[in-house]
Amino acid sequence: MKRVYANELEWQLQEAAGFGDCAKIKKLLSRVIKIPTASALGYACRYGGVDCVGTLLDNGATFADVSYLPSLWYQPDYSLMLLDSCKWQRLFLGSIDLDFNRYFRKTVGSAKRELLSKEERIKIIDLLLKYQETINFNPGYLLYYAILAEDHEIVSALRARNIRLSSHIWDCLFKQHNSTYWRMLNSICCKMKDMYRFVALLEDLCKESNGYKMHCAMAIIYRNDSLYEDVNLMRRLLICFDTADLNKSEIMHEAIRRANVEYFVLFEELGWLKRPRTRDALIDYSMNSNCVEITAWLLNFKDRTADLVEEQIKREKAVERELAASPTSLLMMRKLWGFKIQENGTMHIVSYKGADTEIVVPKRIGKRDVTSIGRNAFSRYFPYNKQIYITSIKLPDGICDLQKEAFAFLEHVESVTIPDTVNRIGECCFLGCDSLKSIRLPGSLKVVSFRSFGSCSCLENVDISPGVEKIESGAFSFCPSLKELYIPDTVSFIEREIVDRHVLLKVHRDSAAHSYAISYGFQYELVESNSAVQSIT
Repeated sequence: MKRVYANELEWQLQEAAGFGDCAKIKKLLSRVIKIPTASALGYACRYGGVDCVGTLLDNGATFADVSYLPSLWYQPDYSLMLLDSCKWQRLFLGSIDLDFNRYFRKTVGSAKRELLSKEERIKIIDLLLKYQETINFNPGYLLYYAILAEDHEIVSALRARNIRLSSHIWDCLFKQHNSTYWRMLNSICCKMKDMYRFVALLEDLCKESNGYKMHCAMAIIYRNDSLYEDVNLMRRLLICFDTADLNKSEIMHEAIRRANVEYFVLFEELGWLKRPRTRDALIDYSMNSNCVEITAWLLNFKDRTADLVEEQIKREKAVERELAASPTSLLMMRKLWGFKIQENGTMHIVSYKGADTEIVVPKRIGKRDVTSIGRNAFSRYFPYNKQIYITSIKLPDGICDLQKEAFAFLEHVESVTIPDTVNRIGECCFLGCDSLKSIRLPGSLKVVSFRSFGSCSCLENVDISPGVEKIESGAFSFCPSLKELYIPDTVSFIEREIVDRHVLLKVHRDSAAHSYAISYGFQYELVESNSAVQSIT
């Protein structure tokens, strides 16, 4: 005797349900072998008729009884075969094809079944609602998919029977945008060519929202040019969505690029132009884009709505609050300093924006320590710096690096305070500081770089602390007011022409500076440990 498998019986049951063969259905379901009935019940709902569905239900059929489908990561809901339109069925149900005609075309030849009439499908809905608790029929899910499939007859019938959107789907659409149901809706938007249909679909869904709005993805707005061609369509779309997470600036910029001034009436209605910063930024963008009409509208909007005095007061109060909370806050520091975060997490000052003549470099900016001054940060001849008359510079503890030409050509600087944490002064760092009279170089500094204090015409006193190891060429050259220079015995290497010939060098016996003075014919004095001094020419 031929052995019959459950999947073969399932196919036979599907065929009997599709053609409304109630006798065969009874015969198959009376067998000892348990047959999955979900697919057959779906075909009966679509093609078989009320009697066929009733026969299946009376014989224990259920939508929960689905055979194992290894290609799917979830099981299909065959109740969706009630829907008139199945164009999204693969999106709803994965890779399975629920079209009876295509499924059985090879086995039953040219036989074809037509979709049941609207009246008969509504009778089937009433029958399914009667057995709802036992057959795993969820009318709330059916309503959602009926809306997506634009099956208005089924939607109206379900709503007339007081069926509402499933709470799970409602939470996914209106609260958890990163869900299967939201992605499904977004996919349908991608496939639909007619944006008017999609907006109508959204409006139909929103009838189930209890006043809540769905999450909106920027992709939906970006990919549809028709939204920027019909302002009423844009209005209808945005009314359906929660726009809290939208990049409103980008949407308004796109409207400016397309020169659609009427859209700004909509943005005003939605409250997108309330913030003065947003308004002023849009005016700048519109002016730079040469959109005369939109610029004029925005300026008129500003005249109509802005209280400039109040806005200024608010800005000043905000600054005061920020300053009171933290004098080193980023908000305050951005007004005075240009800076960037280094790889090690510390701050690097790149420019000074203020107008003070006595500069005190901050120890911290925000929550980060300031450790370096960048190239040309204060240099008067750097084109981005203000032409101010700085008279003094105080560097805080923690500063380690003064880069090349950082303070070059500050003609009015009279004093500079360099802390004991500085270990590098870059080339030409203080070059041309004509009013600088004295300088102390800490022991933490290892190298006095090339022309770091060159051409300082008023420099009279240089204090080099023990710990410095190298002095490079021209470090103190062209300093006519400098009469003497003490070089500690920690200096082990000195390049040629560090100072002019008239300078008296004070050196330790047998030190590198002593050898340097003898080799290059400098006047020098020997400094002994007991502070006795011997002049030698």
